[in-house]
Amino acid sequence: MRIYSIKYSMSALLLADKLIEHYHSTQADKKKDIQVFEQRLADTQKKLDNFISAIADGLYNPSMKATMDKLEQEKADILIIITEYKLR
Repeated sequence: MRIYSIKYSMSALLLADKLIEHYHSTQADKKKDIQVFEQRLADTQKKLDNFISAIADGLYNPSMKATMDKLEQEKADILIIITEYKLR
């Protein structure tokens, strides 16, 4: 009976080690994914800032409004994705 108990305990420890290893690898993947989305957010914000600068310099045409609206939507979508990743 004692040998069975020892074998069972060893199996449980091995399983726990594998679960911990999996958890750490998924956390690393999650961190990388968040970094990718944060970079996309920064790129999108830079594009928006460039549009605002161009408008401030007197450059404007109607197609700019549509592009800015798309960028604002993209920014909002990325913020939602980042928030969801952080809550997981």
